[in-house]
Amino acid sequence: MKIERKKRVQPCVPMAPMGDIAFLLIIFFMLTSTFIREAHLTVSLPESPDIERLGDGHLSVLMDQDGELWVQGHPCRLPDLSGVLETELTSRSDDLITLKIDRAVRQDQFAPVLAALSGTGARIAWLGDESNE
Repeated sequence: MKIERKKRVQPCVPMAPMGDIAFLLIIFFMLTSTFIREAHLTVSLPESPDIERLGDGHLSVLMDQDGELWVQGHPCRLPDLSGVLETELTSRSDDLITLKIDRAVRQDQFAPVLAALSGTGARIAWLGDESNE
């Protein structure tokens, strides 16, 4: 007696909804992520008991422990700082500059940076960590 084999039905996965799912995942991760411009830079911030929280989206100026200057995560020389700040501030509606200076940097190193920032007329917010005092 000859037994006839049943034909196998090939599984079919619809691919049309996969694009929608991928798009929704991209939107989800963009909304829940925090984009850090200076992720490759590490700064040990000074501490103070009087720290006020700020939101994101401000112009960022950073001076690392070696005295190197960074504007929006890009290296910048001190003589070029005023011009770079003027260019950045004209393209923004907010005039707040967040200033991060490593605690190992001496005052004579960051005083010219502070003078250049003051010359722009923008508001300056120094960043630090809360102390446990």
